[in-house]
Amino acid sequence: MVFSSSCDKPETLNELTQLRDCEFGQPHPRHGLRLLHWLAHDRFIYDHYYHSATLRCEPRRGDYGFHYFQNRENDLPSVRDGYNYYIVGNLNEPKAQHLPSYVWENNSGYQDDSNRDRIILSMGPGNVIDKIYATEHQGKGRFNNKRTYCISKGLMMIIKELELQTFLHQMKNNRLSLQAPEVRAASASMPPTVIDTKSSSPSRGFWEDYCIIL
Repeated sequence: MVFSSSCDKPETLNELTQLRDCEFGQPHPRHGLRLLHWLAHDRFIYDHYYHSATLRCEPRRGDYGFHYFQNRENDLPSVRDGYNYYIVGNLNEPKAQHLPSYVWENNSGYQDDSNRDRIILSMGPGNVIDKIYATEHQGKGRFNNKRTYCISKGLMMIIKELELQTFLHQMKNNRLSLQAPEVRAASASMPPTVIDTKSSSPSRGFWEDYCIIL
């Protein structure tokens, strides 16, 4: 798998508003936001004592459709010694069916918008997570550099604390429409949501190394 023409390093997303405005995983039937929420909410574990994050599954054996990502063209930064890239999000992978149904329920079975989004993690021994990228597949093993984003661990922690429907509601971009039935129902019953960027932005002291890169 390779990325399309090279570009500057991916923008780092630290806040919910940045994630919303970059339009990753939007509009319907794209699954990237649901995939990201699953990863943050169910599989991302942060150790406050050691200030490190780990993945609660085994990508090396293909859990949830994870598989090794070679980074042949060196479009992503080189990994640290002992670390490798792993990618998840191809809903046509056999073990992707083990993902929650809300992630794959809109998949058409073809390489279209319903199977466009991917998440790439740099991981080391003990499933320690170093970097996280969110990107989109362009077909024939290629990815879009201009649509590749670095997700900070601070943002992952913010997402981890949100329920799925709340997260999707806050990610709804005025210029796009997620169109998911449950999101429409939630939007009809919930008052307008104002994202408090001050409260959602992690402390600079705690997250000094923001691009510990989605």
